[in-house]
Amino acid sequence: MRYTFRVRYNEAMLRAAVRAFVLHRLGGKTPLLTVVAVGVLYCGYLIGFGKDRVFAAFVTVTFICLPLWVAFLWRAHLRSTLGRFRLMPTPESTFTVTGDALSVVIDDGAGSTLPWSYFREIWDCGDCWLLLLAPNDFITLPTRGVPDAALNSIRSKIPKYASIAGSSSSSTVAGSSGSSTIEGSSSSSRMRGLLLVAAALLSVSALLGGVSLYRRWKVQSIYERGASSDDDGERQPDKRHLEAIRKLRFIWDPLVEGGGPIVDPYQPYGSAALADDLAPILGTRDEVAVAAFHVEVAAALSWALKHGELEVGRYPLAHLTNAEIERALRRELRGLPPERIAAIVKELPRLDPDGTFPFTHEHLRLIRHLRFGWPHRNMLAVFNTRHWIPVPIVNYKRPFGDMTAFEIDMAEILGLPRPPFNDTPLDQQLSNLYWEIWPALQVFVEHATIATRSS
Repeated sequence: MRYTFRVRYNEAMLRAAVRAFVLHRLGGKTPLLTVVAVGVLYCGYLIGFGKDRVFAAFVTVTFICLPLWVAFLWRAHLRSTLGRFRLMPTPESTFTVTGDALSVVIDDGAGSTLPWSYFREIWDCGDCWLLLLAPNDFITLPTRGVPDAALNSIRSKIPKYASIAGSSSSSTVAGSSGSSTIEGSSSSSRMRGLLLVAAALLSVSALLGGVSLYRRWKVQSIYERGASSDDDGERQPDKRHLEAIRKLRFIWDPLVEGGGPIVDPYQPYGSAALADDLAPILGTRDEVAVAAFHVEVAAALSWALKHGELEVGRYPLAHLTNAEIERALRRELRGLPPERIAAIVKELPRLDPDGTFPFTHEHLRLIRHLRFGWPHRNMLAVFNTRHWIPVPIVNYKRPFGDMTAFEIDMAEILGLPRPPFNDTPLDQQLSNLYWEIWPALQVFVEHATIATRSS
């Protein structure tokens, strides 16, 4: 049977056909939007809360490239389709359907005849059919006004048919012996399957990221509650707190006010992983429980500094050496002029050659009065900026009392004259003693007798 009919094109129909083709080739509008939505959430999570900035940047750039690639694909098909349309002398073509081939002729006489074996699928866009010759090559056939017999003849010759006008992919084919249901486009089904898998993986990642985000928020809220606590920030330790106190490491922060001792914000208990260090004590690796216990240790440390006992003498240090003292300070001084760094390093306290430190009555008196505890909210913001783990710190501005110059408080605590602040031996003595609080704190937490309460 031979059918000949004329069809008419318009730009709106061709734009809709290209849009339907691209969306269907990518798996459909719903899976694509799902991938985009989940991808945006996941990238936002990585940018806002991810620790690995390079990985976050790589994932974000890769994800941005995906819609750019879709836009490029869309644009390429649209330009090709509209380009051919605009070169036609009239927006009409003549189709001829025979038992062996399909012929297409435009009004200037140009055309082609293709055997049915060249065609792979039919995609029904509603107002037109896309007759696929290759994954990215098709002939557009407007269906309005075309005899049903001609359309049925075409569908009987091309084995695969899929309706892509809506969200469904149900498909039928009319053969010479009647109508039967067949599977739609295998290539688009594979793409849709891949997109659904990608959406599922991203959804799981986003869900896990959301759970992680919630737990990070819980940890941060615990730290902020500790910073805004109305009590004195002290609590007698139990045996677990004391075990954690024994593991604490201290460094010197030279960048705030006049500097001062703080718990090492890079490795408070020996490593950068609080859970690894505290889980053997706490019995869990849960980050919320670990954070709560970490804040409790800060309160227990504040209590211990005021009530612990330590005899005068030389004490070995398990967690501090002269090399570690200098390395820790140089790390915090990075970026300063070399001569400035050298001048500060000269003021460092030093352990004796055998690795011991002479703990004196002066150290004990100063530690008793040291304002040392959980940081306030404004300091927590500084910790976030410096990518530090929140840890107990000294009151940088008023470490021993309420005087404008803390050296005056130190002199009063030690029963010394008021310092003249004129580079006198007394001024140097007080400066050295303040520096020595760093190793003195390490000695204290490792060796002091600290009474514990029952849990």
